[in-house]
Amino acid sequence: MISIIIPIYNAEGNLRRMLDGVLAQTYTDYECILIDDGSTDGSCHICKEYENRDSRFFCFIQGNGGVSSARNRGLEIAKGDYITFLDADDSIPENYLSELYAACKDADIAVCDTVIYESGKETLRFTHESACLTGTEAINFLLSRKYINSGPCSKLFKKEILKDLQFPPLKTYEDILFVLDAFSRAEKIAVTDKTVYHYIQNTNGAMSAMMKEPSADIIVATERILQFISERKDLQPECTYVTVSHLYQYALPLLASQNYVGSDFIRKTARLTGKYMHLILSCKAISWKEKMTFFLFSHGAALESGCKIHRIRKG
Repeated sequence: MISIIIPIYNAEGNLRRMLDGVLAQTYTDYECILIDDGSTDGSCHICKEYENRDSRFFCFIQGNGGVSSARNRGLEIAKGDYITFLDADDSIPENYLSELYAACKDADIAVCDTVIYESGKETLRFTHESACLTGTEAINFLLSRKYINSGPCSKLFKKEILKDLQFPPLKTYEDILFVLDAFSRAEKIAVTDKTVYHYIQNTNGAMSAMMKEPSADIIVATERILQFISERKDLQPECTYVTVSHLYQYALPLLASQNYVGSDFIRKTARLTGKYMHLILSCKAISWKEKMTFFLFSHGAALESGCKIHRIRKG
């Protein structure tokens, strides 16, 4: 049996689309665990509606604790031999579970295509021809953000792989840390292009707000990933480059706004860069110009426009 875990918070506008997609699955041996994380709209009513409609649906209500808390509660409840995560705002085709289950029979984890949509248009696709990867190969794809998306959706996990594993109590990047831990435990990870997960990007959602006011959780997660990379000599240089670049995509808008003086996020980013400067300087995927920029930044200088360097006030 597959345990489907869906964290839900104020998703009444799209929730039925996802739940109807679950009902339409050609693979029918599943339980669908709905965790209402303190919704203030009609989401709870919809969950109860589907629980009364189909005996495979189970609704659980908790105070708002965030997506990690909701998913962790689902993990505690799950009774299936396999576990998959879905998000309430997204959608899946009717062969989603059947194809992932077929791919996972000879592997510890199965991964399918992910298509990201913004304003109804496809903007990005993670895809790889059907194959069986080693854990190291899959981690290289994950951390370099190629072929495999970073979230727990579009994946089917054997429950034994996730034993005692939980999502960290972060508001962002908690997903890639969980997946990274899971991949680290797996010997074989199957990828299939026979089905797809449709991720609907909310342009007014948490990610957009995070770019304006980045959370320190980003730095916490980045440090964990860089520490992991530093301990694994079998990973490709692109893993370091992409990890550092993702951190700086949040720092650069702050620098451009000229409001970075005294910024705690900028200060912590500089400190983290300095801590892992040995990793950055030895990375073959990072150009010398970029290495110099990171070096100057870590020593208290911020590159604002590509040619001007300004001092950061140290707190």
